[in-house]
Order: sequence, then structure tokens, then C-alpha cells
Amino acid sequence: MTKYETIPVQYTHLINQEDYTMILELSQDYLSQFGEISGLEDGVILFIDSNLETNRFSLDNLVRKCSGQDSNKWNETINEHFYNFFNNSESKYDFKDINQIKDILVIRIYPDGYFEAANFQDKIVYRVDFEDTKSTLVYDLPDKFQPAEQSHFEKWGISLESAFKIAQDNVNRMEIDISKQNHKHGFEFFSFFSGDYSASYLLDLAINASFSIGKFGSLVAIPTKGSAFVHPINHNDIALVIGDIHDTVIKFYDEDPGPISVNYYWFFNNKYTKFPITRTEEGFRNYHLPLELDKLFKEK
Repeated sequence: MTKYETIPVQYTHLINQEDYTMILELSQDYLSQFGEISGLEDGVILFIDSNLETNRFSLDNLVRKCSGQDSNKWNETINEHFYNFFNNSESKYDFKDINQIKDILVIRIYPDGYFEAANFQDKIVYRVDFEDTKSTLVYDLPDKFQPAEQSHFEKWGISLESAFKIAQDNVNRMEIDISKQNHKHGFEFFSFFSGDYSASYLLDLAINASFSIGKFGSLVAIPTKGSAFVHPINHNDIALVIGDIHDTVIKFYDEDPGPISVNYYWFFNNKYTKFPITRTEEGFRNYHLPLELDKLFKEK
């Protein structure tokens, strides 16, 4: 790869052009052992492997990992990152046998566009719980996550609902660091942190964190796979809450691996509803109450 692209705008708050070029060079050095890099598309490396199949490697998580490290460690980080794509940890599993994979089947939430960018959307098994995202069945392998494919699911002999139940039960057993905080305006909210499962854990909010559900449900933010925030709604204080926690939500979304969304969601009666958004002429987001929540406040 002799030509390097200008740093994509989504990375400019994390690294500079020189750093981005260095990450690309180190990535090329490692990937060239296994095939040929054929191009770059807005932070995605196009790679042709030894079987002449084209792969698309998004640099998003890698850039975020490197941005928090000394550049002297980048070579090791990048080699480890791509190594996970080329080892054979999945070879011991028959993914079409539900009995072999039921203990490693989990749910991860990805933003809309994630699988479309890799031309993989038609192969994955997913449902929509949070608007603008996909709750996706994946295998939690020792060194990576691998999406379950439709061709696998068709052989399991169970319903989609049953498959998601197995996966959610596995997520619910994950270790999540939960803490309660009282914010400056007096309201309380809960933080959920883990390596990979905070957002997925909240898919079962009524079971996993009933203490965070108020009289009018909960306000929920899932900026990344490993961070989530919940405010129990007992009063019409939503504007204050969002105003106080929004900088934190944006910081996690911008800097942590696995970004998902800067949306806010209302959890009520085991359903998530997105807070509608309008934008100002300057590009700022304004969040509005879902109609049903607004109605509940007016009827109280």
C-alpha cells in the first residue's frame, strides 16, 4: 500500500494525520504476511487474503486503542489486534450445532451501518431493540467476537426468540460493574461498565436492574458496548438529566472502543423508545420527550 488516505474526520479528535499514517503503516506490515492490501475507504482497509477473498477491516476500534497508548506500544497492539482475525480458535466448534455453541452465544449491539459497511448485513442474525442499532447474535470466542450467520441459525432447530433467550441468559451472567451516583441537580443515575456487555446487559433491564426503573420508567444511554447509563424517571426532570450527563455520554462515545449511539432511550413496559432529535442550524442536537412519556407527565 503505497498511498495513505487523509485521516477520516471521525478520528481527528483522537489522533493526528501523522499518527494515523503510522497506524496504517504498521497495519500494512502485519497484514502483508497473509495477503495483499488493495485499498482504503474512509478508515476501512480492503484486504485480499490467500484464498483471494476480500476482507474489510475497520480501523475504528484500533484507532481508539492506540489513541490511549504511547506510540512505542502501537506495534504490539496492532499485531495483537489483527492476530485475532487469523487464528483458528473457532475451528473446534461446529457453529451449526446448537449444543456446541449455546454456552458461547451472546448478544452484542452494533450501530446501524456497521455490517452494511462490510457488506455483511444479509448474513447476520439480529433484531432491533434500540432504534438505530442492531442487537446481533455473536459467538464469544477466546480471542474475538464472531457474528452468528443465518446459515448457522437455520440448522439450530430453534426459534429466533429461543436463540436470543439463550444468548441473553449468557449475557446476564457476565460481570458488570454497577455504581449509583447522585448528580449535581440532585437526581440519581446508575453507571454500568464492563469490557463488552454493558449495553447488551440493559436489554434485560427489568431483570438485571429493576432498581433503576422509576415510576415513569427509565432514561437510558448506551454510548459504547462497555458503558451504559440509566436514570430512574420519577419526575419530569429529563432536560436537567440529559444536560448534566451528555458530556459524559459523548466522551465515552468518542473515546471508548465499540461506539454505539449518542441517542437517549425511554424504557417503559419492557420496551425501548428513542427520544426524538431535531438539529439546530449550527448542528447541535435537541432531544425531545417521546409522545407517550410526555402524555404520562401531563396526566400525573
